[in-house]
Amino acid sequence: LVAGASLGPEGAILPAAVAVSAVVARAARLTDPLARLLPAVGASALLAAMFGHPIAGAVPLVEILAVSAPALPVVVVILPALTASATSVLTLQVIEAEPAGRLPLGSVPFAPSHVVWAVVIGVVCGAT
Repeated sequence: LVAGASLGPEGAILPAAVAVSAVVARAARLTDPLARLLPAVGASALLAAMFGHPIAGAVPLVEILAVSAPALPVVVVILPALTASATSVLTLQVIEAEPAGRLPLGSVPFAPSHVVWAVVIGVVCGAT
């Protein structure tokens, strides 16, 4: 986690999606800002498909591109990310597939003690 590695269900397939997107960007002979945007958009589509929601893919993309391609305007980053994310989620719905990373949160009843534990864990993790 120190290096930003993902340990969730997307951890194994995310590098493959970025690599395929980078190969497509190279084959299309895209210039530098767009060549950096395409792999990030590929990652955005993957995250959206994994978790079944377009925002789940678009938000991490903005964070990634703020570091790797700060010269790009936010609109140029968000529109392709939302388009790719929405397309991947719609494709899941058309083929009637379930997202692989969807958690059965409805099966865990909410209790106020969960908030207390979340605060304690947040303080402990923030202090280390």
